[in-house]
Amino acid sequence: MLVEALQFRLKVLEDEIVRFSKLASATVDQSEQDNYWQLAQDVQREARLLRAEIWKETQEQSDTHLTSDVSHPASHDPSKVAQRFLQAS
Repeated sequence: MLVEALQFRLKVLEDEIVRFSKLASATVDQSEQDNYWQLAQDVQREARLLRAEIWKETQEQSDTHLTSDVSHPASHDPSKVAQRFLQAS
């Protein structure tokens, strides 16, 4: 659930980058244009950090899932493994 929320936030940031870039391109005033480009760069930095956080969370969830499956006593019982395999099919 956390990853989905982070991905939603990333989409918002990506939309803001596009919006600020369009505003910068459309603006004639150099100072205003520089401000929009700076905003776009700031949001890009935030998006990079967020992508790293999403990757980290995804890895942690993956590691947790694998660890919990291996540590569960039923995961070592061949009949339980077969049952899980058949349920997943």
